[in-house]
Amino acid sequence: VQDWLAEHPDENRSLAELASFGGLSERHFTREFRSATGISAGEYRTLLRLEHARVLLNDPHLSVEGVALACGFRDARHLRRLWRSRYGSSPREASAGGST
Repeated sequence: VQDWLAEHPDENRSLAELASFGGLSERHFTREFRSATGISAGEYRTLLRLEHARVLLNDPHLSVEGVALACGFRDARHLRRLWRSRYGSSPREASAGGST
């Protein structure tokens, strides 16, 4: 499931769908995922998306909105909120060589 999430950061699959990829019930999947990674599947997906956004933000042809959608965020505002929470700066500051 971790590999699938890494390969499809833009897809929004439910917990039930992720659990079925692993052949587990939702409850068992949740416990196993947290045991293996130390975080929930949702947190893991967010971290993957933020890292994917970090790479895409270096493309001068993409807007923050375009990066957000390519990474599976609802919109640029959602990306900005999570980015600031995680890194303490805006996505544009990071792409311009700011602190992250």
